[in-house]
Amino acid sequence: MKQQELNTIWKSILDSASVGPNERHSFDLMLDGSKLRNINDEDGHLTFTVESDFAKTIVNDSFGNLIMSSAAIILKKDYNIACLTEEEWKAKERSNERTIEIAYIAKKSDSVSAEKTFENFVVSESNKLAAKAATAVAYNPGSNWTPLFIYGGSGLGKTHIMHAIGNKMKENHPHFSIKYVQANDFGSNVINVFADKNSDVTTELNKIRKEYESYDAILVDDIQQIATWPKAKEIFFGIFNYFIENKKQVIITSDVYAGELSDKGFEARFVSRFKGGLTLNLLPPDLEMSKKIIIQKLKEKTVSDPISITDEAIEYIAENFSRNVREIEGAVNLVLMWREMESIEVIKLSHVQEILKGNVTQKRGITPKKVINIVGKSFGVPTSEIVGNSRKAEIALARQLSMYFIRKNIGSTYEEIGEIFNKDHSTVMSSVRKIDKQQATDSVLSSTIFEINKKLKS
Repeated sequence: MKQQELNTIWKSILDSASVGPNERHSFDLMLDGSKLRNINDEDGHLTFTVESDFAKTIVNDSFGNLIMSSAAIILKKDYNIACLTEEEWKAKERSNERTIEIAYIAKKSDSVSAEKTFENFVVSESNKLAAKAATAVAYNPGSNWTPLFIYGGSGLGKTHIMHAIGNKMKENHPHFSIKYVQANDFGSNVINVFADKNSDVTTELNKIRKEYESYDAILVDDIQQIATWPKAKEIFFGIFNYFIENKKQVIITSDVYAGELSDKGFEARFVSRFKGGLTLNLLPPDLEMSKKIIIQKLKEKTVSDPISITDEAIEYIAENFSRNVREIEGAVNLVLMWREMESIEVIKLSHVQEILKGNVTQKRGITPKKVINIVGKSFGVPTSEIVGNSRKAEIALARQLSMYFIRKNIGSTYEEIGEIFNKDHSTVMSSVRKIDKQQATDSVLSSTIFEINKKLKS
């Protein structure tokens, strides 16, 4: 390919690069006088030159992935790229292409699941604020919401929403490099360094640090898994601090509230740092959310053979299988397996009652009375006061929380809840929505809700 043609391609690549306003001056300065030298379609390599060693260092460290993403758009193919100085390129040409080893910048593997997006994350009243906050982080990574700490029980969508943020960040910031990792895998990598008697521990640990620090965002799933691994915690803490100090995005998930990680083995300095950003609590799906999840799962699993199911059948599944998304999906799978075996055209209420009868446990034993008792004990308030008319702040909060849990965990209508507390449905609705909204910004209330939920489900 002639140099003139390469120059045209290179200009298109640089012009289309998604460079932020704060990076534009450095980008233009370091790449001033740069030239595209070779495009090798056989091995997928692209080589360009810059005018100095200093420019080469800055481009490799700061703009490599950005240029790679832009080249993929312009050339409609992924390439690994190499940045050389003019002197290195000339020496390479003189030595018949082989004397100088080129350090190609390989495209970073991010492990973000393309299947888990905001588009297929089911949203309802119980998680609406969490979804909005997560979307805000995806649009403005590294701003005011790092770290983002997401907690909740198993199967409530923590991993899904984490991947959704990662996918949205990639969409909005094509040059971003993002790393998703299970905390257990991170810990194992650190432990393996110490276990290998032939390795230089300091060198290998520095490699781990440098690898993670080279990313623009890290997504760490199930942080509680390394709570008892001192070495892994120390390495992670160093990486974590680097990200916070450099205003890069950190997203962490946990099965418990950050304040409770100290009970699992995290020291106070970790807990304090984890609580320093934005905390989101994912709660069990309410009735409406459960129905939406069922409909979505049925659509996903029957694309080639669409299913017909009555509203009553969907509501029955939602009422009895709503502890988490995995439980709902398990019930859907049973229904689909039965449908395939029996060749039923329309699945009705009587069908799902028969299919799932061995798996239903009477709403897990949660009743309005149980809710009020547990909330009362948590606040040290008599149940008679909760269902009474006292306006004392603590009693009013216990009453609002009781309404909230009855609505979310049992699925009672606002009218039914109103009868229990002698309130009209609008008062109940207002109380439930107030708790929903407040828990998104009040970490103490969020933790209280999490603890009461555990007691209700035990």
